[in-house]
Amino acid sequence: MLRERPCGIGQGATSVWERWDQDTRDPGMNGESQLILAGNLGAWFHQTLGGINADPEQPAFKHIILRPRPVGDLQWVKCSFQSLHGSIRSDWNIEGETFHWQITVPPNTTATVHIPTQDAASVREGGRPAESAPGVKFLRMAGDAAVFEVQSGRYVFSSRFSPTKSLR
Repeated sequence: MLRERPCGIGQGATSVWERWDQDTRDPGMNGESQLILAGNLGAWFHQTLGGINADPEQPAFKHIILRPRPVGDLQWVKCSFQSLHGSIRSDWNIEGETFHWQITVPPNTTATVHIPTQDAASVREGGRPAESAPGVKFLRMAGDAAVFEVQSGRYVFSSRFSPTKSLR
């Protein structure tokens, strides 16, 4: 049975009233839009800024897609997600025109990493060219990112990065 919720119209309102404080004494006016926004905002932090995404082809983060998206004048992000396989980390910062990114890929998983850069040759891992680093395999350039496949472990990437160019 549907229950009609009071919305203030019968009390002279010209629009739907909405409370943002989640008052449990009078829940009839509590809005749900802020709960939706808060849920999407949290996902945006992890999936867009931190770049931590599940691969739809391999459920439960068995394979991870790491693709951070620096936006505006944001200079750093520290992000983690506790998956069934262990902690996934994505911590990045921008210094001048260098993108620094520390990632952790849990045991028994793999990841596809999209490193923001316009020049794949500038990507380094642990101070050496990324294509010669253990556990790292160059796949392709995709837009404004060099794409690598990595095994489980901790990696420290850096790349030449122009924050004035927008990432897609």
